[in-house]
Amino acid sequence: AIGFFGYLGYGLIYTTPSFSSEHAFGYVRQQIDEGPRVTGSEESLRTSNWLTQELAGPEWKIFIQPFTLPNGISARNIIGVYYNADPNAPVALLGAHYDTRLFADADSTEANRDDPPLGANSNASSVAVLLELARTLELAQSGHTLCLVFFDADDNDGIQGWEGWWGSRFFAQSAADSIPACAAPRFIALLDSVGYAGQSLTILGEDAALRSSLMQVASELEVESKFRNEQGAWPTPLQTLNVPIVTIAGTTYPYRHTLQDTLDKVSTDNLRAVGKVLESWLEAGAPF
Repeated sequence: AIGFFGYLGYGLIYTTPSFSSEHAFGYVRQQIDEGPRVTGSEESLRTSNWLTQELAGPEWKIFIQPFTLPNGISARNIIGVYYNADPNAPVALLGAHYDTRLFADADSTEANRDDPPLGANSNASSVAVLLELARTLELAQSGHTLCLVFFDADDNDGIQGWEGWWGSRFFAQSAADSIPACAAPRFIALLDSVGYAGQSLTILGEDAALRSSLMQVASELEVESKFRNEQGAWPTPLQTLNVPIVTIAGTTYPYRHTLQDTLDKVSTDNLRAVGKVLESWLEAGAPF
C-alpha cells in the first residue's frame, strides 16, 4: 500500500524564499536532536513523520511508501512530488537516505562499535539540503516534475542480517506501480554526506555532460573549489532504472559510521555550496 499525506492551505499566501544554509543547518540539528534514526526504531518513525510535515505545502504531494525488510523490520520511504503543469514535462529525481547505521562499526575505539552513530553528516546533512530545496526552489521554473525521495534502510550494508540500499531497491522495483510519476526520471541526483568542510565533495557519475553541467554552475557561483569531477558509478539499485545518475558525496569523510559523526562536523558553507549549485542548476532547467 502507498500512503498519501495531504495539505490544506486555504487562504494562505505562499512565497518562495531563497536557499538558506542556516535554515538547512537547522534541519540537520532537528534530526540530530532526535538521536540515531535506525530503521524500525521509534526515532526513525518520528523522523519520517517529521519529513512529511516539513514537505507538506501547496506545491507538494507527499507519498509514504511502507515496506517490510527480509529480516522482518518495517521501513518506509518518504516521497514528495511536485507535478509540473505540463503533463509531458521531464522528471527530475533527487534523493538521500535518512536512516542512520545500526552500529558505529568504523569507530577507532572498539568499545564504541556496538553503539549507533548520530549520523550528522552521514546523512542528516543531505536530507537537510533536500528539505531546504523543497522550501525554496522556484518549482515551475525548473521545467520538470520533481521527485524528492528520502530512502529508509539504505545504510546497513555489511552488517549481519542486513543488506545495503534496501529502501532504494524497493523504490526502484515498485515506483512504476505506486508512484508512476517518479518511475522514469530524466536523471537522478543523489546526495550523501555533503556537509563536512574538511574535504572536497565528489560529483560522481558516468554521464560526463551531467557532471560537467553541475561543475559549470559551481564555477559560476565561485564554489568550484569545493567539488571535484569524477567518472564512476555510485553503488545504488537505482541503476536498474537505466537513467543518468549523478551523486554529490563526501566519499572520504573520515567520521562516517563512527560516534564522532556529530553536529560539529557539518558546515553551513558546504550546505550553502551544494544547495545553491542544485538550486541554480534546477531553476535553469537542469541543462546537460
